[in-house]
Amino acid sequence: MSGAMQSKGVPALAIEDLSASFFTYRGEVVALADVELELKQGEMLGIVGATGSGKSVLARAVMNQVRAPGRITKGSIRLQGEELLEFSDDQWRETRGRRIALISSNPRHALDPLTAVGVQLGRAIRAHDKQPDPKIRAQVIEALESVRIPDAKRRHDAYPHELSVGMAQRVLIAMALLHEPEVIIADEPTAGLDVTVQRQVLDLMKSLLDELGSSKMVVTRDLGIVAHYCDRIAVMKDGRVLEETDVRSFFSGPSDFESQHLLARTLTSGFSAGAGQIVVRDPGQSPSDTEPLLSVRGLVKHFPIRGSRLTVKAVNGVSFDVAPGEALGLVGESGSGKTTVGRLILRLIDPTEGRISFEGADITTASQREFAKVRSRIQMVFQEPHASLNPNMTVGRNIEEPLRLVREGRLSKADRTDRVRELLQLVQLGEHAESFPHNLSAGQAQRVGVARAIATNPRLVVLDEPTSLLDISVRGEILELLNRIKDEIGMSYIFISHDLTAVRSVCSRIAVMYLGRIIELGDIEELFERQRHPYSRALLASVLYADPDARVPDFALSGEIPSPVDLPSGCFLESRCPLVREQCTTAHPPLEQKSTGLEAACYFSDELMALKKEEPPR
Repeated sequence: MSGAMQSKGVPALAIEDLSASFFTYRGEVVALADVELELKQGEMLGIVGATGSGKSVLARAVMNQVRAPGRITKGSIRLQGEELLEFSDDQWRETRGRRIALISSNPRHALDPLTAVGVQLGRAIRAHDKQPDPKIRAQVIEALESVRIPDAKRRHDAYPHELSVGMAQRVLIAMALLHEPEVIIADEPTAGLDVTVQRQVLDLMKSLLDELGSSKMVVTRDLGIVAHYCDRIAVMKDGRVLEETDVRSFFSGPSDFESQHLLARTLTSGFSAGAGQIVVRDPGQSPSDTEPLLSVRGLVKHFPIRGSRLTVKAVNGVSFDVAPGEALGLVGESGSGKTTVGRLILRLIDPTEGRISFEGADITTASQREFAKVRSRIQMVFQEPHASLNPNMTVGRNIEEPLRLVREGRLSKADRTDRVRELLQLVQLGEHAESFPHNLSAGQAQRVGVARAIATNPRLVVLDEPTSLLDISVRGEILELLNRIKDEIGMSYIFISHDLTAVRSVCSRIAVMYLGRIIELGDIEELFERQRHPYSRALLASVLYADPDARVPDFALSGEIPSPVDLPSGCFLESRCPLVREQCTTAHPPLEQKSTGLEAACYFSDELMALKKEEPPR
């Protein structure tokens, strides 16, 4: 294997005085400034920092893939003592992929959508080894099996769009490991993956690389990944390395001020340093305390597939209440139906079946004219902060727009100006009224989205993944803002997210969704402490706390989420559940009361509880 080339005592990768810039019509933009790093033999080094810190440029520089108008301006990169920056194009073609390889994020973009995955892996083999086609096919299938892709022979001929995102990411891992490289660089390898899939991918990647003896550099924004998978950490900001140390020293107390700030902001995103637990707010009443503000009963939404008789069964009988002043979390993997539920509540799409009541009135079949009368009292914060704002309007005008469109209690121009000024102060953007969205950071743009959503004093705000595209430090700021606004104004939230830590820091109750059904519902503390459904247990077991001493449970699901076009006849989780029995294959279990403040849809929830009691500490 390539690892045999490793020289004892020589770093696998040594970076010295490395600088890179992008030369634009506005002048030079420095992306890397005098970077000094060392990757030791066999270790995993985490490179962390906010967006724009230079992490990904560093990864591309090591691969000699900084594209125009960018270029490396000075420095040294040595692989096992060899100077890479002196390599010719032919030497780079021989080195890239064989001795040093990249696992990129977003497999949908990294893989050719018009070529079968087996063919793409075969091309990567041929780039360095000329072999007959049958031997290459056998090697590709072996590579797919090594990353635990089921039915590898059939997947060899599949196209990227026929694979789940997690499976496609495994294909990228298989491609990177084909030639057993000495150094692997993983650039945000779990970005966009659900937490359950993220753990699977990280565990797989670490075990395979440890087996090969490869050295690993992981570029990430997630300090939880660093805490549990890396040996050392390097913190970057503005193209510079602020601090490089071992993981435990960093989490016990960073030496650099900016590193301290990064860790502190991460912990306020929902984590408590040291204990590996989550700081919880008391965000409001439960539905039993008062009449519900929102009541959803038997909600169903099926989308017909054009050109066929098939339908995507996105939501399959959802019922829940939201009390005045309450924050309800709606969580689940991609494809669970949580965003569709949010869109149904806002009447952006019409339900197939079911009833939605708001403030005691049935709004399920209300016309757009009728619903316009209540729209100002139900608002939404979207996932993509910049995409949700009108780029041709100033920040102030974006916030003012819902005030101009409201039909009841319309304000005068002067009152609208005062209201916008008040909202900007509330979200701490008082000086940005005349700025345009492109002048704002992602966190600032999301603050504008929050200000716009609450401009009309709504009683209910639906937040659709409001922090998923933000850096961890900014995530904490937005969650603090949402809690502060809720305390001051007393509105209700439906917080849609796959980030359980964010949900726990904002919400008092939680509804866990899987394939369009709520499979567990109840008080958030009760659910976090005593899950009564295997899917909830697997979700919580996948959370990586920003604390290397935090316990990481072993409980996991197997296989892939079934297609919402062809749902299982029994429990929707039966093909993935470690507790499955024959009864699970006949009918989906009903949502039933399992303990005070907690309902679950599982025939064997008592067995799950017993399993938890017997689970040994780690």
